[in-house]
Amino acid sequence: MTKFVVKTIENLEDVAINEIRELLNEKASKLCKGRVVFDADKIDKIVKNAKSIYAVYELIREFEFLSIEDIIENIKDVDFSFICSDFVVRCSRGGNHNFNSNEVERRVGEIIASRGYKVNLRSNRIVYVDLIKNICMIGILISDNLGKRSYRVKIINQSIKPIIAYSLLRISDYKKKESLLDPFCKDGVILVEAGLLGGKKLYGFDNENNIRNARINAAMAKIKINFYAQDESYDFKEKNIDRIITSIPFITKRSNENRIKKILENFFGRTCRHAKKIVGIITRNDSHVKELAEKYGLKLIENKSFKIGEENNSIMVFKPQKGN
Repeated sequence: MTKFVVKTIENLEDVAINEIRELLNEKASKLCKGRVVFDADKIDKIVKNAKSIYAVYELIREFEFLSIEDIIENIKDVDFSFICSDFVVRCSRGGNHNFNSNEVERRVGEIIASRGYKVNLRSNRIVYVDLIKNICMIGILISDNLGKRSYRVKIINQSIKPIIAYSLLRISDYKKKESLLDPFCKDGVILVEAGLLGGKKLYGFDNENNIRNARINAAMAKIKINFYAQDESYDFKEKNIDRIITSIPFITKRSNENRIKKILENFFGRTCRHAKKIVGIITRNDSHVKELAEKYGLKLIENKSFKIGEENNSIMVFKPQKGN
């Protein structure tokens, strides 16, 4: 068995852990923030099918460090015979350090080159130095393009990444036999990800421009979705929606705050009434959203905060109360 590490969204590691178990029938665990570790003989299914991770690498060594000199000392006795011929070093760094990624790549590369291996910046053999605060993981990079989706040719403002859309669906416990409505579908990423999970009863609403882009993405993914271009006051007539899962509009410096609040009031006051089982959302304004949800009889059952870059986000899952 070989030890592997996957990179995922910080605080959403459980989604990756569950997906690894489903794909490989192997137990995985959180190694540190945004990193999940597991043992496996093969990971072809991860590279081909995983939807909750950004990258995967074979783990060679893990240790704590205080300075770049600690990293270099720990590197000196690592067996790099797997390189065979040429190599390149890539460093991923999260946290505050008094050195940068380029310096790590240069110094680690110098040590490996001193053993007779050739540096080639285009080499497919990538020595991966993954730094999270004071934890260093050395590995062989297998893939760092797993977060991309070939269907996503149209991307619009306030859209979300496919990994986040997938995570929202899983945290909201979406099942492929259920009906799903996204009333703010934007470029369709949540609905497409639901379709890739096997969903058939998929409904999306938004303005005409967004729906046009969503239709293109859905066609690229070969997923059938019922899209409707409607104004934001439209009241969905279908009464048998199991789950409403969406990325709700949020207030920005350029947005009209009163307009956004009116849209959200309409969403929680009218649209959410059609959800029989669950309302799952992504938001940046969780305190305001909690108040609105409580006002209209939705019970918060899950709240996961996470960051994309410097932006704070929350996945919130609500259960409609009977009689509302």
